Amino acid sequence: MKTPAHLRSLTANFSAYQGLKGIPVGLLLMLVSLWASAQSGPGPALYFPAAAALVLGWLYWITTRFYARVFGVVVPDRRQRIRNLTIEAALGICALAAFWIDTSLSLPLSALGVVFTAAILADYRRVAGSSTGALLWAYPAAALVMACLGLAPLLALNWWAPLGLKALLYAICAAAGLFFIILGLVTHISFATLLFEIEEAGGE
Repeated sequence: MKTPAHLRSLTANFSAYQGLKGIPVGLLLMLVSLWASAQSGPGPALYFPAAAALVLGWLYWITTRFYARVFGVVVPDRRQRIRNLTIEAALGICALAAFWIDTSLSLPLSALGVVFTAAILADYRRVAGSSTGALLWAYPAAALVMACLGLAPLLALNWWAPLGLKALLYAICAAAGLFFIILGLVTHISFATLLFEIEEAGGE
C-alpha cells in the first residue's frame, strides 16, 4: 500500500507519468535525426520532417486525450507548477546551448548528450517519488548509457560510424528518441500498476 507521501508525489507529478506521450516525441526525434544524417547536398526538401511532425503531433494529441478520458486530469498546486516549469525551462535552455556547442565547437564529447542524461535523471526523480516499480531501473540505466555515448569520443570511440550515421549529433539525438520511447512505455506500465495498487488498497 502506498503512503500519503507517495500519493502526494503522484498528484504533483501526474503529467510525468503519462509515458505514452513520450512515444510520438521520441519517434519524431529519432526519425528526423536519421533523415538529417542521410541527407547530402545543400537545401534538402523538408517534406518528410514536416509530414512526420504533423502525423506524430496528431498522435501526441490523441494520446493526451486518452489520458484525460481514461485517467482524468490532475492540476498540481501553484508551487509545483512553477517548479515543473522552471525545471523544463532550464532543461530547454541547456538543450539549446548544448546544440549550439555541438554544432559550433569541435569538442571531443556531446554537450547535448550530457543534457539528455540530466533530463532522464530529472524525470526519474519525479516518477520514483511515488512509485517503486521494478521497471524504473530503466531510467538510471538509460542515463548511464546516454552519458557513455556522449562521452565516448573522449576515448576516440566513434561508435556512430558503424551505424551509418554521419555525426555524433545525429546519433545522440536518435539514441535519445529511442530512450524516450522505451522510457515512455516503462513509465506508463509503472503508472498503470501504481493505480491498480491504489485501487486494490482502496477496496480493502
